[in-house]
Amino acid sequence: MRKLALGLAVAALTVLTAVPALAHLESSKITATFLGKEFDEPVYYHTESFRTYVHGEDLVGILGGSMAYDAATKQVTVKKGDTVIVMTVGDHKTATVNGQPVAIDAGPRDREGEILLPIRFLAEKLGYKVAWHGDRQHVEVSTP
Repeated sequence: MRKLALGLAVAALTVLTAVPALAHLESSKITATFLGKEFDEPVYYHTESFRTYVHGEDLVGILGGSMAYDAATKQVTVKKGDTVIVMTVGDHKTATVNGQPVAIDAGPRDREGEILLPIRFLAEKLGYKVAWHGDRQHVEVSTP
């Protein structure tokens, strides 16, 4: 009986410690169009937050802004015109837009040294319209 209980406890711990590893960024079949142009780079899907991400510098460049990353603080700063957005890599729930705190449901991610940014949050805060076409698994970012 003890061996059975010990075996079940070990199995439960194995399963419970494996669950967080399942939530990650994975390259997906999701496609994206930014301002009428097909995006040729990978679009990543975060299985825990159900959000789509792309390489930060690519996204910010397409949208006409600039991006800086401070590895020491893990902060990403995006600037476009008079708009300044600061986000922290990881599961932080707050970003700042022009110095004001704003709720964020999915922060930036670090994928092997590559900073990935959440498409919807960033594009909308920079004044763009974002549409999700579920039937085609496609994200479309356009001018309002």
